[in-house]
Amino acid sequence: MLINKSQQELLLKEETKKFLDLINKIDKEKPDATDLQEAEHMVSLNPSLWQVGMGYTGSTLEQFINKTCPSKGQQLILKAEIMSIKENLGYNTSDQSERLIIDQIMLCWIEMNYAAGRMHGLLTGGEYSIRTGEYWQENLTRYQNRYLKAIETLVRIRRLNKGMVLQVNIATDGGKQINVNKIET
Repeated sequence: MLINKSQQELLLKEETKKFLDLINKIDKEKPDATDLQEAEHMVSLNPSLWQVGMGYTGSTLEQFINKTCPSKGQQLILKAEIMSIKENLGYNTSDQSERLIIDQIMLCWIEMNYAAGRMHGLLTGGEYSIRTGEYWQENLTRYQNRYLKAIETLVRIRRLNKGMVLQVNIATDGGKQINVNKIET
C-alpha cells in the first residue's frame, strides 16, 4: 500500500507525539520499565527522534534560557532569535557535522550574550567591585573565544565539504595515462 506525503506527515506527527508522551512518562526518578523499553524501541527504529527533544545541546540551551530569562516573553523572543540565526546559518540544509557545530555556535552565542549582559549590568548598576568585574570580564573573554572558534570551525568544515578534489587515473591501452581532476561541490 502506497501512502501519500500528507499521510506520511500525519504518521510522523503521531509518532512524535507518542514519543514525547513517553519522554514525559519516563522523565522521573523511577520510570516504568515498560515505558522505558518502548521509548528505547522507538528510538532504535527511528534514531532521528532525538531531534524531537532537540538533542543534548538543544536541551542545554533550553535550560540556560529558562534559568537566565525571567519572563516567558523574553524566553520566547530569545528562542525565536536563535531559530532565526540557525536558519540563516543554513541549519536545515546542512549535513550532520555542520549542524553539530551550529548548535555549538548557538550555545556559545547565548553564553557570550549572558556574560556581556552581566558585565553591562555591573558597569551601569553602581555596585561594581574590581573582583566581580574581573570575574565577568574573564568569562566574557572566554565565551567570545569559544564563539569565534565555533564559527571558524563551521567555516573550515564548509570549505572542506565544498573543496573536495576527486582525481581519477585511467590507464589506457598502449600505456597512456589519463588524469581527470574534478572539484566536488
